[in-house]
Amino acid sequence: GTSALATARAALITMHSFWIRANAVFFFGLGVLGLLAFANVASTWMLPPASPTVNSLRVYDLRRLHQFRGSDRAILTVDMDVDFTPLWNWNVKQIFVFVVA
Repeated sequence: GTSALATARAALITMHSFWIRANAVFFFGLGVLGLLAFANVASTWMLPPASPTVNSLRVYDLRRLHQFRGSDRAILTVDMDVDFTPLWNWNVKQIFVFVVA
């Protein structure tokens, strides 16, 4: 009886090692970061879908059109006026744009 009580008291009084405390702090921080990342992604799902508006698109100069390694290759000058403002929200840092002809 008394030895079990003494063992329980000793277990409550002894401190955890440095590695056990570091493990607890690390994984608690990892869990908090995971929740924040999920909240970040969930907040952008609620935004309405957006697409850019093409105001004008003109081909000014077609300099060359020839075959290159089995496909056609053209060198041309294009003037585009595109509004990308609907794409921007609080979570957008960069927008990558490419033109496919």
